[in-house]
Amino acid sequence: MVGEMAVKYSMDENNIEGSVAMRRIGRGSYQVETFLTPLSTVAKETKHLSPEFITDGNNITPAFENYARPLVGKLPVVGTFDEYRIG
Repeated sequence: MVGEMAVKYSMDENNIEGSVAMRRIGRGSYQVETFLTPLSTVAKETKHLSPEFITDGNNITPAFENYARPLVGKLPVVGTFDEYRIG
């Protein structure tokens, strides 16, 4: 949902910069709407990922998996192109 809206916003030449955010609608069943918000409203909350959670430049460590597991559950296994290397 957020990714789809990011593409739509990026194709609108009137949207110079921003970040797609979600806002809950109503109090009944859980529903959200997306909107474009200025970077200044979200960038102050941005934190860089601790180096202890990064390995080989852009992979995650077991320490990150342990940190994230309560939030996201079991992470999927992601393949690499190395698996398809011939001889």
